[in-house]
Amino acid sequence: MVRNILLVGLLLMLNLAGAQPRIVASVTPRDVKVGQSFQVTYTIEGDFQRFIPPSFEGLRVVAGPITSTSIQIINGRFSRRAEYTYVLKALKSGEYVIQGGGVIAEGRRFDLPTVTVYVQESDKPVAKQKQPSPRQTNQQVPQQKELQDIFIVAEVDNPNPYVGEQVRVKYKLYSRYPVQNINTTYVPNNTGVWTYGDVVNQKLELKQEVLDGKPYYVVEIAEQFIFPQKAGTLWLDSFGLDIVVLMPQRDPFFDEFFRPFREDPFFQNFMPSFMTHEPVSVHVSGGRKRLVVKPLPEPIPEDFSGLVGKWKAELNVDGTNVPAGEPVTYELIVKGSGNVKALRIDNPPIDTSLFEVYDPEVRDKTTVGKYGVSGRRRIKWILIPKDTGTLVIPQWTMSYFNPYKQTYEKITINEVRIHVYGDGSLALVEDEQTKQEKPSQETLFISRDDLWLIAKLIGGAIAMLALASLLALVVRKQRRKQEVRHRVIAKEIRQMLERAHSLLQKGDFENFLSTLYDILWKFGANNVDDYSDAMTAQEIAQILESKIGREKAQQWLSLVRRIETELYAPVPMHKDKRKYEEWLRKAEEIL
Repeated sequence: MVRNILLVGLLLMLNLAGAQPRIVASVTPRDVKVGQSFQVTYTIEGDFQRFIPPSFEGLRVVAGPITSTSIQIINGRFSRRAEYTYVLKALKSGEYVIQGGGVIAEGRRFDLPTVTVYVQESDKPVAKQKQPSPRQTNQQVPQQKELQDIFIVAEVDNPNPYVGEQVRVKYKLYSRYPVQNINTTYVPNNTGVWTYGDVVNQKLELKQEVLDGKPYYVVEIAEQFIFPQKAGTLWLDSFGLDIVVLMPQRDPFFDEFFRPFREDPFFQNFMPSFMTHEPVSVHVSGGRKRLVVKPLPEPIPEDFSGLVGKWKAELNVDGTNVPAGEPVTYELIVKGSGNVKALRIDNPPIDTSLFEVYDPEVRDKTTVGKYGVSGRRRIKWILIPKDTGTLVIPQWTMSYFNPYKQTYEKITINEVRIHVYGDGSLALVEDEQTKQEKPSQETLFISRDDLWLIAKLIGGAIAMLALASLLALVVRKQRRKQEVRHRVIAKEIRQMLERAHSLLQKGDFENFLSTLYDILWKFGANNVDDYSDAMTAQEIAQILESKIGREKAQQWLSLVRRIETELYAPVPMHKDKRKYEEWLRKAEEIL
């Protein structure tokens, strides 16, 4: 009995020690031409914490990542499978190597497989029936009339949009004959527009519609949302498909045998037609559509942000009563319906004699939903007060064009007053004060040669002094920048700790653990000069030893691994509030 228990324990330990994600990369289709979309899919089997995308140098990312995850527990065994799919397009022929990226699992990085794609020159075909194979030579060849009953159309909800206004485009395949199979050969390569949505629908459904009094089988191939970037005539490119349809064909033997009966008026209403349906391969293209894009109305406001749609903004300032030298976060959040990537705004009217303004951190999030595209942009400026007292950031405005009302609308960003107290003598770079020696009263007799030598020595000394001053200035600015970064992150960590306390009190243990995990990683990254996402917890802990001591560094590593086990365990762990309170206390001691 004891031997069996030991054997099971040994097997479990080997399984856990050797567990690593299995990563497979695939390309569809394999034969790619210029302008043709293709998919690269990374399939990951096993547990992991983070996916790092590869570099798609030289390729255009049309869509992605499109993710799907499945988790199964069969006979007590846990398995996880995740897929990350990117839709890509090459605009030039040649060899493209997709490399880099990886997944983080158990604190280790596992690289993604390298993918090589060979792109050939485009030979975009004309819509036609594909040539039959030798096995199909006895099949009936579709006539031109029959091919006219198979076509692609593009439906748009607004053929006359404004510049930057959203247009919904649906590409549909119409066929009088049942459709068995659909393969995409090329997709629209529209220029002069922002495009969102699936290049090809992930799930194709066959429906029926009546068009001009005739019944058709209909497949919605794709739905996209486009935003024209310039006024004038815009042509949407066509779709290309290889499809298999079931064409009606008469049976030659029965058709000839019963012909006399079918020609007899008495039997015409009783004789069957003896029609069969055979699969026939057909290439079809279409969907080219003309849009007439209107320019935005004049006059365009001076504070125009570039946005078209329906938008609003909110301002967050994390402190309006701060000590001198304390960083202040001035964050603007713009959100609404439309293309957020068109947003263009300068820095807010912040007086640089009152604040040092650091380059903003910008984050975009775009969502494609049932009713179109919506977006959100966060712009965060870090400000350092240069003086004490009440410092004012004045009110300012930004405008956008509302195509539904056909007018420009203003968004007002309110005035902010920041009260700075304490010693205001914190300067970003202290000017070096040079001491000037009083000239000597003695009369010196110097020869011309000596004077020339002295001049060269003085010139060299001045150049060296200027270079040294410049280097000192650069080093001082760099140190100041790092100091501000550390202080900002420390402030964010304090705010996250307050949120962790609140989540723990509410009993929201999962979000509590995620927040505490983020706090520990942010602390670790803040104390590593050359931090990268590829670093493991073990590597960060080794660096932390020289910053916070070996004991605290090991406590940090132990706590990170405990939370990882709790968050990503195959079997849900027991939630213990007292244990989590102890973890939070230890984290606060480390921080």
